Amino acid sequence: MTLNEFLQHQRSALIRALDDPLATGFVAAHDAALLTRRVVRAGGSVGRIGRFRNAVCVTNKLGDKELWCRAQAGGYDAAFARFADQEFGFAFSKAAYPDHDVDHLFNRGRARKRGDPAPADPLAFTHTLPNSTMVRMVLVRSDVNRSFGSMLEKPLGGKNDGRRPYRNVTSMQLAKALNIHPNTTGGGLMSNGNLAHIAGEMDRIGALAALGVSRAEMLSELISQRDFAAR
Repeated sequence: MTLNEFLQHQRSALIRALDDPLATGFVAAHDAALLTRRVVRAGGSVGRIGRFRNAVCVTNKLGDKELWCRAQAGGYDAAFARFADQEFGFAFSKAAYPDHDVDHLFNRGRARKRGDPAPADPLAFTHTLPNSTMVRMVLVRSDVNRSFGSMLEKPLGGKNDGRRPYRNVTSMQLAKALNIHPNTTGGGLMSNGNLAHIAGEMDRIGALAALGVSRAEMLSELISQRDFAAR
């Protein structure tokens, strides 16, 4: 499998599952047990990735494969390389593809690092998820990854409710996973023109049809997510 073939499969798998949140519609779980529970309940399965302790292969109910890693664990480039070869016969290395990143679809900065103090009251609002949090990994172009990181993920770092054990995919996360560049007109996410571009690209590749929403509805949702991050 070539790089382009893998990216096309990744995109198609995401679009196929958009109308079923229990298929691939979530991007983070508080721990591996909760991840497995939700996947199995939805008709999927969870398997090993070689000898990696902090990475698993999720096969969702549609038969598509996903790599999940513990958010704060290292070695995820190597885990992805093993996953890509094991499940797709795709030989990935950062040296061979320096313009692509293995990325956490849910911002890893929103999970506590090992050794960080737990909140005094575990039932109280906390701005971070547990160190055990598992997140879905994707392969994205480096320029797309950097743009989303600086324009959205950094502002969102302190906006979290640590009590919720799962996080469903957002439209912004989906756009990144689909390799849609968010800053084509300048102005970053504060530019409604950029958000209109994202909605238009989602429409062009069939994501909006899978979601059952119009371009105008997606634009409204993207603006809402942008405004939440900017507050």
